[in-house]
Amino acid sequence: MEALGNKKRGRPPGKEPGTGPAEEFQVALQMYQEGRLSEAERLFLKLRGLAPSNGDVLHLLGLVAYQSGRHEEALSYLRDGARLMGRSPHVMNSLGVVLLELGKDQEAIEAFGRAIELKADFSQAYNNLGNALRRVGRLDEAVEAYGRSLRIKPGDAEVLNNLANALTDQGKIDDAIAAYRDALAANPSYAPAYRNMGNALRDRGSTEEAIGAYSRAIALKADFVEAHNDLGNALKNRGHLAEAVREYEAAIALRPEYPEAYCNLGNVYREKGLTEKAIDCYHTALRIRPHFAETMSNLGNALKDQGRLDEALGAYQEALALKPGLADTHSNLIYARQFIPGITLKDILEDHLKWNRAHVSPLRSERFSSPSGRGSSGRMVLGFVSGDFRRHPVGSFLITVLESLSSKDCEIICYANQTENDDMTERFRKAAHVWKSCHHLSDEALAGSIRQDAVDILFDLSGHNERNRLLVFARKPAPLQVSWAGYMATTGLETIDYIIADQHEIPEGSERYYTEKVIRMPHSFVCYDPPEYAPPVLPLPAFANGYVTFGCFNILSKISPEVASMWSTILHQVAGSRLILKTKELNSEEARGRYANLFLRQGIASDRVDLIGGTPHREHLDYYNRIDVALDPFPFSGSTTTLESLWMGIPVITMPGETFASRHSLSFLFTVGLTETIAGSPDHYVALARELARDLRHLSEIRSSLRDRFRTSPLCDGEAFARTLLAILERLWIKR
Repeated sequence: MEALGNKKRGRPPGKEPGTGPAEEFQVALQMYQEGRLSEAERLFLKLRGLAPSNGDVLHLLGLVAYQSGRHEEALSYLRDGARLMGRSPHVMNSLGVVLLELGKDQEAIEAFGRAIELKADFSQAYNNLGNALRRVGRLDEAVEAYGRSLRIKPGDAEVLNNLANALTDQGKIDDAIAAYRDALAANPSYAPAYRNMGNALRDRGSTEEAIGAYSRAIALKADFVEAHNDLGNALKNRGHLAEAVREYEAAIALRPEYPEAYCNLGNVYREKGLTEKAIDCYHTALRIRPHFAETMSNLGNALKDQGRLDEALGAYQEALALKPGLADTHSNLIYARQFIPGITLKDILEDHLKWNRAHVSPLRSERFSSPSGRGSSGRMVLGFVSGDFRRHPVGSFLITVLESLSSKDCEIICYANQTENDDMTERFRKAAHVWKSCHHLSDEALAGSIRQDAVDILFDLSGHNERNRLLVFARKPAPLQVSWAGYMATTGLETIDYIIADQHEIPEGSERYYTEKVIRMPHSFVCYDPPEYAPPVLPLPAFANGYVTFGCFNILSKISPEVASMWSTILHQVAGSRLILKTKELNSEEARGRYANLFLRQGIASDRVDLIGGTPHREHLDYYNRIDVALDPFPFSGSTTTLESLWMGIPVITMPGETFASRHSLSFLFTVGLTETIAGSPDHYVALARELARDLRHLSEIRSSLRDRFRTSPLCDGEAFARTLLAILERLWIKR
């Protein structure tokens, strides 16, 4: 927003002084221009006493109050000035700026409009009108207003910057970047344009260029707090976490009461597994801004990471009380509830139906009405929406299937809702016939793009997990929409038609707890692409150790007191045995202490439980060579951790329940033919662990053969999976 009466520009807008001592007015005006606001104000107040009806004095008093941060007082002066000088375009423009500052958007628009009526070539008023229209979401009109301003005053760097901001809001990222470059050509020292261009480049996925733009903004303006914060975000997206921390800390040093920087710093600590530090940052941000709903939601995520589930649920509920429309926070809540021991399919369905009613049903008027058909090629067009086309569990589930589909009679479009790229991302790019980055697009814009691409079947690969675009699916941009691979329950969306599962994940009779129709694959509901850098399987460690080591590498939110109690029973019954827990959240000293105490309360000495934090993935896989038997948590079983255990030759004891999330390991164990470790009750679970620990020769035989069994199972046959899936999709398309 352009400031009122910028003190560096000479006299402020308005006519020559009217009645009153002209010399004193000029002295006060000079003080104002030099930034001596208190002295100027005292003299203007004296002049007002001499001439209460002098509109110029009221205007200048309004400017001084505005520059001093007293916006309500400024509004009072300017309203009085407007009553006396209602035909002054400059007074009306100044009034509009203050109204906009106070959130009186419609009144501001009217004031700017009046200023333009009075002065048709008032470029500053057009610029300010554009800012007001942009704030209320009238983006086309905002762009037009900025265009009018530039026709009057071509090459104005500030207006070009504002125009670019509006184009960014419209999702016209390339046009926005061009406008930012024009602004910088007009004024190469205009730091805000570098910062804003950095944001646009980041949204386009040009993260390295964005980092350069932010760095240039900071070089021009070392105390540019927002640019430091944005540079931290870009560095975080590139995985440069230490450098990101440095930038957030620089922003905080410049502005100690900056809640956004504390929140972002907390996000980095959370990604590093330092959840205790993350929680401290979130608490600081909330102290500064108590009603910061997004930070409250992030606090819930960190508490969940630490296994403090009740506190996490409370934080999500508080965030929603502050801002009920936060669909992502509502997703966090219903996802986290699936970790609660005793949760039922009925409970999960009801939770997801509430989400649908709150966030999907209101968008019914925005749904596309007429279904698309196959494009001119006649090939089925399959669209996949995910933020995880990378080294991520979902990426490892999908890659071999998409690579196989790419050679078949269909077209693959990947809509990548991510900024990170790695070697697996490149494999996805090669598998896709069309690759589109979409993280910068609004839900409406992305839905429109999918519709324009004439996608026949659209796959959601995230569900209610992070980076989801469920509100795109709520607009039904494709005739058929399918949930697959990235979520462990019904989505609850009335606009998603099918869910891909198998006979184990969704057994016969449980269909009524899913809003989607069930597609059952003949074996597992996913495939797995083992990392090529996985270390070889080493001999059973129990032979060398002289004791059995149990292990679980799942996240802490799955390891409830009930789970710890059962595992403690196993440790009591298997003499000398030990337990290894490993996950990046155990980087937190507080988390390690809390879990050590959890087992101590069950009578398990701390030297029998090793608590290990995160490590690079190659090293992480090597830790599997230290355990003999993997213990699966409940009611939320392992998925990638189970697959990694099996690949490393380790049998997994699991106890499936009725929920989708409790049955991943069941499905994988059936698919590789290792059903002897599936328990039907808590007592059975303990007995299986005890029996395996007693028969080391059998454990060794399983270990030596399991990788080959896995490699030759349907879990590693992406080609067969793709062939079967495409045949099913063809049948669904025909009968739609």
